[in-house]
Amino acid sequence: MKSFEEESKSSDYYRSRDRWEARLDCLTSLILLQRGNMDEVEARIIKNLEISRREHTKKIEGRFLRLLGEMKMKRNESDNAISSMGEAILILKEVGNPRQLWQAHASLASAYDQLKRLSEAREQWGAAAEIIQKTAKGLSDRKLREGFLNAKPIQGILANAGS
Repeated sequence: MKSFEEESKSSDYYRSRDRWEARLDCLTSLILLQRGNMDEVEARIIKNLEISRREHTKKIEGRFLRLLGEMKMKRNESDNAISSMGEAILILKEVGNPRQLWQAHASLASAYDQLKRLSEAREQWGAAAEIIQKTAKGLSDRKLREGFLNAKPIQGILANAGS
């Protein structure tokens, strides 16, 4: 990742730098979340939220709001976490980003599970599963559809939704 960060600072990357850096920061943030490095995660999230709001890139904003919610849950700030994830869902519905949307629903469902708010969790798992099923129906290639539906993260969501 470090070498890509350096390479992405070259003039060859000027055109889409914010979007590539946002993707890199998203992946890095996921790794840092797993490692528990909350301060660095928060810095990356705040930076990308500021850029996405300034540049009006709602897909990026929605992605980082979801990550902000996940980070807030790890910090036991559940009200702020739920608020961030709810905002992410609204934005991702608006821009039509199904992958990020089912991930946001799944993150919110996990948060509700942690808080023992089981009916709200079931509702979110169901929303995530519905988007996944709709996406799968749109895949005409049978092998691609089966591979998608059999992916471990997708299976986890469908299992939690009872699908």
